[in-house]
Amino acid sequence: MLAIGCLLLPIVVAWMYWFLLPRARFVRPAAQFSLDAGEQARARGERVSLSLLMPLLNERNIAEPVQRILQSDHFDYEILLIIDRSDHQIEAARRVAEEHPDRVRLLLTDGSSTKAAALNFAIPHCRGDVIGVISGDNFIAPGLLSAVEAAFLTTRIDVISAGVHLSSGQSSTDIHASLDRTSHIKGTHPLRTVRHFYPIAGGVYFIRADLLRLLGGWDDDCQVEATEVVLRLSSYGAVCGFLYGPDVWADSDGPGSSRVLHEARRRRYAGLLKIYSTGEWRRFPSARDRRAARGALLMPVARAVAGPWLAVIALACVVVGPVVESQPGQALWVMAALLWFCGVIGGLISLVAMAMDVRAFVWQSRTSSRFRLDAADTMDFLFRWWVSALIDSFTATQVVWRHLRSSSRVLTGHFERSTEEPARPDARFSAQGEGAGSGSGGADVPPDLLSLAQNPDLPAAAATMAEGLDRLFRALGPPPDSLRLDGTGPRPRGGGGVSGD
Repeated sequence: MLAIGCLLLPIVVAWMYWFLLPRARFVRPAAQFSLDAGEQARARGERVSLSLLMPLLNERNIAEPVQRILQSDHFDYEILLIIDRSDHQIEAARRVAEEHPDRVRLLLTDGSSTKAAALNFAIPHCRGDVIGVISGDNFIAPGLLSAVEAAFLTTRIDVISAGVHLSSGQSSTDIHASLDRTSHIKGTHPLRTVRHFYPIAGGVYFIRADLLRLLGGWDDDCQVEATEVVLRLSSYGAVCGFLYGPDVWADSDGPGSSRVLHEARRRRYAGLLKIYSTGEWRRFPSARDRRAARGALLMPVARAVAGPWLAVIALACVVVGPVVESQPGQALWVMAALLWFCGVIGGLISLVAMAMDVRAFVWQSRTSSRFRLDAADTMDFLFRWWVSALIDSFTATQVVWRHLRSSSRVLTGHFERSTEEPARPDARFSAQGEGAGSGSGGADVPPDLLSLAQNPDLPAAAATMAEGLDRLFRALGPPPDSLRLDGTGPRPRGGGGVSGD
């Protein structure tokens, strides 16, 4: 049995390294595009307007991310700051909006809501052709918005995610958080599309506004709203891509502490399991696409749970191995050997996962002019990676246990509302008068069609309106001959309330 295990061990390691785990960091692109044709499209007068949503929640700095956007070389964009009325940074956000009234608008939400709910609230206020989401702790390069416009002008792309680059001076915690948001698509061109579903980073991404409205926006209850909405878009055939390059980077301010990082990872694991439980990945047409989507959702959780835990089992088996060998009984020895073999597999999973992160770490140092590799920083990164992986394993295990034991409601994808909770009342939200639009209050903002469709009085109101219009047209009758144009349409069948043919 041990001989069979030793023969299978290199096969398992090769499969993990070449097929399974590399897809979590490096993916071969389906197509690559250059953005040179964007200048030609702009010369012909073609433009793409952008509505940039920036949800804020107790951010340490609001003015600097907005100033980075205002320094962009793109001209047709608007910034919508979304903040809760109880947020302690509301005055800072109000000052930023007052300093730049032509570019920045302030949207206020009432009551605690998720990030996805705040983004859904802002959709009716957006005027651009493309809706972008920029987290409050992200800084973008001055040329990113122009590159996004060129990408939408020159390609038939629907979703674009900006690559998150590392910068020198970041702590190990910030580097871990940046690597979590990084998606490495192999290639040399700045715009690269993916063949299968791939979870985008939730820091900076852009979606066509018409598709987002047609989809119904984000899911209010999802904790990883970017992955969920892109999964639904991909299941309908949307094309997703990634932007990379020295002029299109996005930088993160970082979580600041290990506790905040692991809390973000806990939400991420819980959100991925929620999305998987909806079965949305089953809507992909081919079995290969479904397998890729299922792996993209479950692989981060499985890797976090399996690696360090099994490595601990391997360490325990090594310690108690001599004691077990001296004891009589073949069954006990075989059980210990199996546990040892499983522990070795777990340790190898951890090492391969570390190799993928180190590979991404080195890739960043080679491709980014803002980040340089240092030997001391590398050793500190490796040590803290292992400690963080052990803590992350407990966090992921707790999330999986709670998910299996809970009867949690299914997400609201495809407008399927749960019967356990009422629909989200729109009365919780309101817009600031000077920021909601050009008029006073929010009068120029159209109503949310999804909320109207959920109103139980809508069918009766529609039937009453149709009946009233029918009575009105019959009472008015056909138009006089002086106002009728021959050949423009069929004659009315009835007399409209008067005798006719």
